[in-house]
Amino acid sequence: MTKFELKVEMVKELESLTKQIQKRSKELLTTIEKEGISGYYSIDSDLLDMALRIHKVSAILGYMNTLNVNFTDD
Repeated sequence: MTKFELKVEMVKELESLTKQIQKRSKELLTTIEKEGISGYYSIDSDLLDMALRIHKVSAILGYMNTLNVNFTDD
């Protein structure tokens, strides 16, 4: 896999994760607005996992640009 291909895949993953967290956040906001304190809120929500994955992918992309990581085809 080339550096370009890796970056393309990572940007696709970042886009997908961002859409997922946006959708899940809207669902949670709807629950809050409709049910208030009566709503079911769980520590098992996947929002934290998605946010951490977004952070990791963003960090890797940033490191690749900052450190000018080079790939070789072995």
